[in-house]
Amino acid sequence: MNSANRSIAKNTVLLYIRLLFIIFIAFFTQRIVLKALGVEDYGIYNVVGGLIVIIGIINAGMIQASQRFFAYEIGRNEESNLTAVFKTSLTIHAIISITILILAEIIGIWFLNTQMNISPDRMYAANFVYQASICSLLLSVLAVPFDALIVSKEDFNIYAYISILEYILKLAIAYFIYSQTTFDRLIIYSWLLFGVTLISKGFSVFSCKKKYKECVLKLNTNKDNIQKMLSFASFSFIGNIGFILRNQGVNIVINIFFGSAINAARGIAYQVSSQISSFAGNFQMAAAPQITKSYAHGDLQRMRSLIYKSSKYSFCLLFLVALPIAINPSPLLELWLDTPPLYSDKFLQLAIIVSLLDCMATPLGKGIDATGKIKIFQIGISIIMCLDIPLAALICKLGANCYNVMFISIMTSFFALIYRLIVLSKRIEIITISSYMKSVVIPCLITIVIDAALAYYISTVLSDSLFIYIVYISVVCILSIITIYFICLENSEKEKLNNICLLYTSDAADD
Repeated sequence: MNSANRSIAKNTVLLYIRLLFIIFIAFFTQRIVLKALGVEDYGIYNVVGGLIVIIGIINAGMIQASQRFFAYEIGRNEESNLTAVFKTSLTIHAIISITILILAEIIGIWFLNTQMNISPDRMYAANFVYQASICSLLLSVLAVPFDALIVSKEDFNIYAYISILEYILKLAIAYFIYSQTTFDRLIIYSWLLFGVTLISKGFSVFSCKKKYKECVLKLNTNKDNIQKMLSFASFSFIGNIGFILRNQGVNIVINIFFGSAINAARGIAYQVSSQISSFAGNFQMAAAPQITKSYAHGDLQRMRSLIYKSSKYSFCLLFLVALPIAINPSPLLELWLDTPPLYSDKFLQLAIIVSLLDCMATPLGKGIDATGKIKIFQIGISIIMCLDIPLAALICKLGANCYNVMFISIMTSFFALIYRLIVLSKRIEIITISSYMKSVVIPCLITIVIDAALAYYISTVLSDSLFIYIVYISVVCILSIITIYFICLENSEKEKLNNICLLYTSDAADD
């Protein structure tokens, strides 16, 4: 195993340690928050937060641009260029933060108070939540260059420590708002979360300034650097509009047609889905800088291998965890929330399918980003994703059930996967549609069919109890591991896995 692969493995382990800790805390936190706020206030928080995210799309392209340019310069070993790129990123984000503030306080305020379906007696609280969310967003925007530098440097221990601290503070906040009755809980909750953002982003800035000499807190007006980064960011921005509008725009569509209580159900589903998706996202986060660095080095064979393996491995990791929950989500939701909002189980099942498609597609997008040729790709992705909103509004207008909007999201995610594959195959000649289908899609598809059928059958014959549900999850996971091993892994991958297992077994025996 070379040093770059060891780096991926090490960072993946760090991120998964972080993940297990965060998932444990997050589920407790969410349970307490829902009880403290109630379904309506929780729905308000989600829909107002969604509005802020939509406003924040102006910065979406710069996040990808910063990570891509930082990783590219590191791959070329150009430290002086990296310093210049960092200062350029800092300059652009300062301008973006001012732009967001102006738009949020004019257009956002108007939309919140005139177009949103929120009870009049809770509108004042919604406005407080909105202002706290704006402040959190501005801090997050200004911290993007620092977070991107940490990721590009592959110092995921720093990233892990900051994330763990953030979730511990969120748990403490949840217990606090649950125990207090003096003030409006929704208002207090939103402003305390702003405090968490302030602390976590402060640590990011401090860590970068202390560790990296490239982190220079000066603005850069170099036109060439600004033009290159903005050119990349502008097209990334176009692509990210589609993704953000799909998630948050549909949230607003649901609010308009069904009210904030259904927003709560969808919010719960996406909370669970996002935590499950982290099992794939952490591996992809560790692999992404290496994909860009391999391209910068001109090592296209390694780039191809990383993309294929990242797609397949991340899918398998996500599928392993998601399958038993997707087949039978109700016991988990009831254990977690006692009385989950209506339709939470339906939303969760469909959200998991969306996550599986998106996780397989993400490494393809990272490969396209690495080339820097993203204009046509991002325009196409944005069009595909934006179709979600009018189609969701149409089926709601025609009388469809609230959770049926997720079928539209599944459709757009599927077409987005195909589109990414087509574009990447045109950018990198050694990446072909047929090889990707053979190496990634077909093995994963066979695994889905076999394991989903087995999981469904097992769920129908078992009785309802917590112990039986744990047994069900364990059995399905074991069956999935066996299927993944024999169907998804190539012989060389099986050999490497066997050697790792033998190494750990021998070490344990020696101890």
